[in-house]
Amino acid sequence: MPHQPTTIGKCPRAAVCLRSAPEDKTRRLQLGHGDLNNLENPKEVEALAGINIVKVSTGGWHSCALSEHGDLYVWGWNNTGQLGIKQKEEPFLLRSYGIPMLIDLYDDDGKEIEVNIKDVDCGSKHTAILLEDGSVWTSGGNKYGQLGFSVKTTQLDYFKKAFVSDSNQSVICALWNTVVLS
Repeated sequence: MPHQPTTIGKCPRAAVCLRSAPEDKTRRLQLGHGDLNNLENPKEVEALAGINIVKVSTGGWHSCALSEHGDLYVWGWNNTGQLGIKQKEEPFLLRSYGIPMLIDLYDDDGKEIEVNIKDVDCGSKHTAILLEDGSVWTSGGNKYGQLGFSVKTTQLDYFKKAFVSDSNQSVICALWNTVVLS
C-alpha cells in the first residue's frame, strides 16, 4: 500500500504545504509541485497560492483541495479516474496531472452543472464529493462498489452522481469504501 503525502509544518494562512512521508516515493505527482521529487520539508503548492483552501484530502497517489468558494482542485496519478476529470479530447485516455486542476462537473446529458462542492475525501484509488444540493458524486476505481454503483462498473473516469439526500453532511473515504454521513 502506498503511503499518503502528509501536510505538516507551518504554512502561510490558507496555503497548502505538502511533503513526502519519509518512506514514500512520490512517483505519481501527488504533491502538486509538477515534478516527481521527494521532499523532506513542506513546500507550498504554488498553483494554489492565494486561494483560501478549507480542506485537503490525499488518496493512494492523488490529492484534492477544496476552496472556500466550493471549487475543487485535483492532482496526482489518475490510473482509475480518481481525479474525476472529464477528458474532452479523443481518444479519452486518462491523464495524470502534476499540478492542481480545477474540476468541472457534468450531468448525464453532458451539460456542465453549477453547484458548489461542500466536502471531499479520497480513498486509495477513488474520490467522493458532496455538493451543496445534497448529492454525492464519485469517480475512480469501483472494484468493491465503493463508488455507490454496481461492481459491474469497474471504474468511473469522471465524477458521476451516485446518491442524493437532503440530509447529507459529509463524505468519508477509506482505502476501499465510502461513507456518507447524514
